[in-house]
Amino acid sequence: MNLTPKKDFLAKKPLADAHRELVVSTPFREALNASLLEYVLSLDGVATIETAGAMYYKIAGAREFVQCLLNVAEMPKPVPSPLPTNLNHGVK
Repeated sequence: MNLTPKKDFLAKKPLADAHRELVVSTPFREALNASLLEYVLSLDGVATIETAGAMYYKIAGAREFVQCLLNVAEMPKPVPSPLPTNLNHGVK
């Protein structure tokens, strides 16, 4: 069984359209920025290299989540097929 959450979400067009409108709204962006900053400020102090690494990975994970949240309703653009690399020797 393959889970396809993004594909399933995009199939629900009214939800995807509402999400696209939401993520560009100023109130949502302000709330998202404040939440991310609050999360970073709430992390414990760094005492060792190991805890510093753990805090970095928590912040990196939060950033990845934000990117996923902001882009879940975006349609992936099809990759264009590359041009053939061989010359057509039949052309005169």
